[in-house]
Amino acid sequence: IDDAMGGVLFIDEAYTLAEGGDNDFGREAIATLLPRLDNDRGKFVAIAAGYPDDMDALLATNVGLASRFVTRIEFTAYTAAELVRIAEGMAHARGEQLTADARALLLDRLTAAEAAGAFSSKDWGNGRSVRNVLDRAVQQRDLRVSDHGGPDDALTAIDALFTIEVDDMRAACDIERIAVVAAAESVDDVLAELDAQIGQP
Repeated sequence: IDDAMGGVLFIDEAYTLAEGGDNDFGREAIATLLPRLDNDRGKFVAIAAGYPDDMDALLATNVGLASRFVTRIEFTAYTAAELVRIAEGMAHARGEQLTADARALLLDRLTAAEAAGAFSSKDWGNGRSVRNVLDRAVQQRDLRVSDHGGPDDALTAIDALFTIEVDDMRAACDIERIAVVAAAESVDDVLAELDAQIGQP
């Protein structure tokens, strides 16, 4: 807290402070923080971050917390289209490029994941998830190029070293389990259609 004077004290995953048992330091940290929020009011900004439901549970554990953290800002998850733009920006910053087909596949997989509710899951990392997919796609591309060699034309070969193809992106989405969500959605759709065809509710 002393180091945050004149600045910001950022507590990520703050709800974990209340999850431990009696011998956990989380409750001690809360007990230390509460008086400092009053005694040093205006000298630093405290930000407690975490998932909405978990943060509600944290604030409910101590009346003092709820009265001191009165401003709440909720950030919505990026849309599938925004995540694709983020992936393209990350790729560009690394000197990589996605083919139009790789981009389209990523958009399709993310759109299916978004429709299935994956973006609201605690396991979903938003921008981090897209960075992981991009990292995997680069790995898959490198394996593909090393296994099959590059084209004979030197310029095309260099281009291949920095281009993520649709198969690279498909493998990356499968590894990062974005495809699993999409597959589960399509199975539900098929079962609903079959139920409708045989007259079941």
